[in-house]
Amino acid sequence: TFLFSVRTKTDPVGGIYLASIGSQNEGRRLLSSDTQAVFVDPGFLLFGRDTQLLRQRFDVATQQVSGDPVPVVDRLRGLSQVASGEFSASNTGLLAYRSGWDASNQFTWVDRKGQPRGTVGPAGRYRTSALSPDSKRLVYTDLADSNLKILDLQSQTTTVLTSDPGTETAPVWSSDGK
Repeated sequence: TFLFSVRTKTDPVGGIYLASIGSQNEGRRLLSSDTQAVFVDPGFLLFGRDTQLLRQRFDVATQQVSGDPVPVVDRLRGLSQVASGEFSASNTGLLAYRSGWDASNQFTWVDRKGQPRGTVGPAGRYRTSALSPDSKRLVYTDLADSNLKILDLQSQTTTVLTSDPGTETAPVWSSDGK
């Protein structure tokens, strides 16, 4: 079973859908959303709507959402043209997100109450980041050269992952951390 987002000219708000591999079904709409959805244990979906990052209960067994969405972050930065929010969550529940619209930003650790707990790496012009499943690395697009880079969160060292002339964006980790 997997989640995917759909936005069309006839449905510009878009939605999060649930489908099963191998099924002939086109998928079932779970909720309206301006961005992708991320599942976080112990049973929440994170998604963006109207510049807010929201969380809503999701029961894996029944494959149903319940309750009302609860705001997590105001002023979530997103890419409306591709229905993508700039946020990611690891398997351990750590959340990485980008808010606001200024040209420079800083990766910041935030606790579950939304309070900043420290910064990671230098400030820069970054876009679309993803925290590794073990919460030890962060992959992101560096707009200074349009390449994907990986920041080791323990050593604070950065490795260039791509170096071709195009812009790489929206990186995703596989479950094994590759």
